[in-house]
Amino acid sequence: LVAHAFHDAGLFLGDDLIGAAASNPYGHFESQAIVDFHKQQIADHRLASKLSFIHRGKASDHSATTSFQDGAKEILDRHFHNKEEDRLVGWKDPRTPFFLDGWHQVLSDPHYIFVVRHPVHCVRSLNHRTRANAGTSFFPFLSTRHFNLWEATNLCIADFVSRHPDRCTVLHAPDDLVSKIAVDQLNDLITKQWHLDLAPLLFEKVIDPQLLMKSNSCPKLEKQYLKRPKTMALYDHLITLSKK
Repeated sequence: LVAHAFHDAGLFLGDDLIGAAASNPYGHFESQAIVDFHKQQIADHRLASKLSFIHRGKASDHSATTSFQDGAKEILDRHFHNKEEDRLVGWKDPRTPFFLDGWHQVLSDPHYIFVVRHPVHCVRSLNHRTRANAGTSFFPFLSTRHFNLWEATNLCIADFVSRHPDRCTVLHAPDDLVSKIAVDQLNDLITKQWHLDLAPLLFEKVIDPQLLMKSNSCPKLEKQYLKRPKTMALYDHLITLSKK
C-alpha cells in the first residue's frame, strides 16, 4: 500500500516489479532483483535462523562486506540507473532492514521510510499467508517464529533510526495512512525537509476498503503477545518514534 502510493507519486521502484497475486491483487510494488538479491545473500551466507527466519547480527555484519556492497551496486546499476541517472529511485522489500548498514554505504543521499504495524496483525497475516501457500495448517511454533521475525526486523529499524534520525521517518499503519494530519506532515517532510521531487502522497486513492482486515481481534495471538514484554516495549518505542 505505501509503496503503491509512492509509485503513483513518481518514485521509480525498479524495472522488474513483481506482479499481482491473489493475496495482493494490485501488485507488490517490489523489485524482483532486490528481493532475489536479499534471498540469495541469506541462502549463500547462511543467514537464516530457525528462531526468527533471518539472523539479525550475521545479516548486518555481512552487509558491511565488499561482496554484499558490490552486488548491491550491480543491482542498482542494472535495474535502477540504466536509463535516467537523475531520477529519484527507491524500493520496498521487508528483508531490507537486515542489510541497512550495507545499503547505507552504497546509496547516494538516501532517505528511509519504515512502516510499523502491530505485532499481532503482522503475525496473523504471515501465518495466514504461510498456511495458504503451503496448503496445510500444521506448522509447529509458527506464531512464535513470526513474532520473533517481527521483533528482529523492528530491532534493526529502531537501531538504525537512532543512528540516522534525520534520514528516517517511521509510519504507524494504519493510523498514519488514514490521518490527514499525519499524511500532510509526511508530505511536508518529503518535499520541504528532504527536498525530494515527488507529487503528494495520496494513500486514500490506493486504499481498497474491501481488502482491509475484517477484524483485528485474534485472542490466541493477543494472549501470546501479552507474554512477550520485550516485543511490547519495542512496539511502544516504535510508536513513540512515529510521533516525532
